[in-house]
Amino acid sequence: MPSTLLIRLSKTGTYYKKNNYAVTVNGLPIGNINVTNTKVEISAENGKSIVEIKDESGIKIKKIDIKPGQSKIITINPSATREMVNGIFIGIGIVGFAITFIIYPKISFASFIPFVPIVFL
Repeated sequence: MPSTLLIRLSKTGTYYKKNNYAVTVNGLPIGNINVTNTKVEISAENGKSIVEIKDESGIKIKKIDIKPGQSKIITINPSATREMVNGIFIGIGIVGFAITFIIYPKISFASFIPFVPIVFL
């Protein structure tokens, strides 16, 4: 009886659209998972297998043991990438600058205080 291995993106969460996850099982490339192609299903060999999921930030390695006729599901959970965090901080800075400019229409040192978190990126 063949065993099945299903690798999919989590149904909840927000993914960065440019993220591509390259999936390899026991060193053999299986395919890519992204926002449009959310899952890969393969017939797996019985026994121990190593599943590698690569993206821009690094590699996640999962060691699984598949028994005959068993189905295993591996879920890729969303992660906040550095680009996403940068975008959030810049957005907060722009909104904060707009609010301080509306309250105090002259540009002063206080107008740039919302941009302080960007210094720590």
